[in-house]
Amino acid sequence: MSASLVARSAIHLTPNHILELIKLRPKRSIAAFVGGDTFSDVREGFEQLVGGELASTSSVVPGADPIDGRTRSYNCKTFKEALKCALSAVINAERSDRNRTMFLSNIAGNSQIDGGKTFYRVPVPRTAHVSVAAGYAIFAYSEDTKANPHPNYPVKYFDTKEAAYAAAVAFKRRLVSATGITFSTLPQRYQVVRDRPYFRIPLHSTINGLSLMKDKGSVWIHVEMFM
Repeated sequence: MSASLVARSAIHLTPNHILELIKLRPKRSIAAFVGGDTFSDVREGFEQLVGGELASTSSVVPGADPIDGRTRSYNCKTFKEALKCALSAVINAERSDRNRTMFLSNIAGNSQIDGGKTFYRVPVPRTAHVSVAAGYAIFAYSEDTKANPHPNYPVKYFDTKEAAYAAAVAFKRRLVSATGITFSTLPQRYQVVRDRPYFRIPLHSTINGLSLMKDKGSVWIHVEMFM
């Protein structure tokens, strides 16, 4: 299917859901599911995160009452069930091969790692809370000076291509963790914006298209997946 097609779901939240959200203390952080190479790995990590099985198809969502089949809007009894509902929609969304690869790369924490003939590079945003200047971190497996296309940025050398790539992935995952955009920090991030008339905050930095939204007095978990 075309990458321009988007599947959307909305899981509506009540004041009781919000009270549960504020008290939410997920036992597992990003390490719970980062690194999965397959959708089965990711599903298992999600299920460990929410403490229960996800739906096996996008048309059946545990604990949810579909109120609009066309837009896939749902009411759930608890915030935990709402989160389970959202993750079910994420894991079961139909995707093109390209978008499946992109989804798994984001989850694994190895997206945006560029490879040259003798190096890997990881973009470092200005907002990253790491001890590396914004720009790029270079992981080379050759001491040839031509291996570094950005001489103003730090370079680490490794004996093998595999070792350089492993170091690049580990660094990228530290960047992801440093953003603080995880399920564990969701209650605190929600408290900052809760009184605003409108907000949209991501639930987790590695799950694109999954956010908590508020508009016109209503709060919901918004799911938006490229197909």
